[in-house]
Amino acid sequence: MKIYSYPKVNLFLKITGFKDGYHQIISRFLLVEDIFDEIEFRKKDKSGSFNIIGFDFAVEQNLIYKVYKKIEHLKGVKEFFTHHEIVVTKKIPQGGGLGGGSSNAGSFLNLTNEVLDLKLSKDELSYFAKNVGADIPFFIHGYKCANVSGFGEIVEEFYDADFKVKLFTNSIHCDTATVYKNYKSKFFSPINDEEFEYYKNLKLNEFLTTHDSFKANDLYKSAVDLYPKLLDFKKDNLYFSGSGSTFFEVIHD
Repeated sequence: MKIYSYPKVNLFLKITGFKDGYHQIISRFLLVEDIFDEIEFRKKDKSGSFNIIGFDFAVEQNLIYKVYKKIEHLKGVKEFFTHHEIVVTKKIPQGGGLGGGSSNAGSFLNLTNEVLDLKLSKDELSYFAKNVGADIPFFIHGYKCANVSGFGEIVEEFYDADFKVKLFTNSIHCDTATVYKNYKSKFFSPINDEEFEYYKNLKLNEFLTTHDSFKANDLYKSAVDLYPKLLDFKKDNLYFSGSGSTFFEVIHD
């Protein structure tokens, strides 16, 4: 009982508003398939409480645990995880803007749905992830390329030219909440409805000839403001994913 958990990059990330304490966005998510975590459900030697192996922080802080708490009332779920533990083999860098934690949570929900034959749709699984992690619905749907908007709950598959993503990671850990808070304080400038429609329909070829990191990602200024050493890793052909710190190159046909 094993599943791969892939990261993502944000081709662009534009802020559209702020409501109920959260930022609203329009972003193009690209799935990265040449690096992944592995999530396995393994039989316990002895029955016990819900457990996750593979992290150096408390189980209760893990997004996997948080989405588990949303579904533990469903038939068979709590009983199954009394006898099975979750083993995560991490390869996706943490704090890199790649959505590794959200990907783990989405993959956990998909595997639980399959193994326990819960017969839940992707939208139903996404509902359980509501208010846990904004990126989780994208990973539940598993699209290679999608527009993600609202608070992250609106996921629409987007068809574009074939592409590959090359990651450039570094040792800087960007705290997502801090980057967003700094953006709200110093750089808040949401796009309008016309710009929203432009980005929703923007094709990869046009994007690559019209955007750099600052124009593509509204959080980049905030991240650089907080972590100036990010500029040491910036190159002209690279873009910045999410709240950082990973840069990436898009290679397309």
